[in-house]
Amino acid sequence: MKKLFFLLGLLVHLSATAEIQFQVKFSRPYAVTVFIRNLSAQRGPNPFKKLFTDSKFNNERYKSLLASFDSIYVNYEHSFRDYPPFTKQGAETGSILNQHLINAQSLQDFKMRSIGLIPVDDLNKWVAIIQEFTPVYESLIYEPNKITFEKQVKDIEALLVLKNIAGYFDQAKQFYNASWDNSIPFVFTFYPLPNSVGFTAANFNNIAVSAIPASLTNYNALLSVLLHELSHFLYDAQPLSFKKEMDAWFTANPSKFSRYAYRLLDESWATAVGNGYFSEKLSGRLNPGNWYNQKYISRMGKLMYPLIKEYIDNKKPIDKTLVDRYIKIYEDSIPNSITELDYILESRYAISDDPSHFAALDSIYPTHIEGEYYRDFSAESFGKLKRMPVTKVIIVSGDNKKKLRLIRENFPELKNWQPNAKKDFIELQLVADKTQLVVINLVENALEQQLKLAASKSKPSKP
Repeated sequence: MKKLFFLLGLLVHLSATAEIQFQVKFSRPYAVTVFIRNLSAQRGPNPFKKLFTDSKFNNERYKSLLASFDSIYVNYEHSFRDYPPFTKQGAETGSILNQHLINAQSLQDFKMRSIGLIPVDDLNKWVAIIQEFTPVYESLIYEPNKITFEKQVKDIEALLVLKNIAGYFDQAKQFYNASWDNSIPFVFTFYPLPNSVGFTAANFNNIAVSAIPASLTNYNALLSVLLHELSHFLYDAQPLSFKKEMDAWFTANPSKFSRYAYRLLDESWATAVGNGYFSEKLSGRLNPGNWYNQKYISRMGKLMYPLIKEYIDNKKPIDKTLVDRYIKIYEDSIPNSITELDYILESRYAISDDPSHFAALDSIYPTHIEGEYYRDFSAESFGKLKRMPVTKVIIVSGDNKKKLRLIRENFPELKNWQPNAKKDFIELQLVADKTQLVVINLVENALEQQLKLAASKSKPSKP
């Protein structure tokens, strides 16, 4: 028994002390799936769709298969409720299936790994469609680009070794205080993209994926974006105890900006690490332009870069001092952010008894972040709205006086609020959890009109 404990302890020690590994690979099942998704009628023009449309394969047989593929629903979700709100991503079956596609040795292996994630009939249908489209993909995409693509993959492998990216990434892991077994590799998965100069990247846990345009020969920007994506995973992989400790640091900070700074942390710090730290390691200099396509993320990433670089270089994990400095930088640098609708509505919970309001809200302020909608003014809806530290939207139309009174009664911060129930307005109030309560009263204007009117003003009025 002592020998067994010794061996287990040795294995744990070796996995903890081993160096981080990176693998670079091509996954044909995943690449074919991406190809099929891009052929969907729901997708706009793209290089894959153009090649398919102009080919002999653009016939009723394959169109029928594409329609069948579009009917498969895969995005079931499981949340980690023990974690502080919004600090850990839920487990989405669509992402797990992508991960299995990449890790599987064959389609049969993929099917074996994926049983139970989605209904078996849908899984069988998905695998059958991949099999049908594999020759199409080979003919139109892979074979014409094979020589160029395989050279690109080898060049990227060599660049990762040359620039010691695994070593620096290990330091980034220490900075994030992430739990990870170094015996499990991080994986870069690529697929060829003809007739394009742009690319998109994503991550599925420890796997980062991206297309490689056939014309691409400088891989620094590509890899920095992928390392940005893997930085999200390092943040997500922080242990529960540390997540709770960080959450307490933000909660204890007296700044009224602390909650919205918290919400920006994951993306802005991944920008500082991926588009700043690793970009500089790869190219030898910092990118003078934008680091992200959202102004506040780019700005905070750049402002935090010197501090984060210092921590990473000194192998120092995130601490309360860094969090407090981050909140102060946020407060000093982007103070108007918490009154800008296009920013604070990026994630929101909302109440309205008119379901069409939710569609209008999504249309004008689309979001890919968390959000929930409640369809009545009940005590239960107000309780759910108040429970989550996220922007709270309440849309009033019909019986306005009564509903506005209910809002005032549910939020102590509004005890002296005297709204004009007969007037259109959008008003903001920072509530106890340091998130904005957005009250939209509709009398004459439709919601779309009121939102567009508010967007044209620099600062909405306050209750």
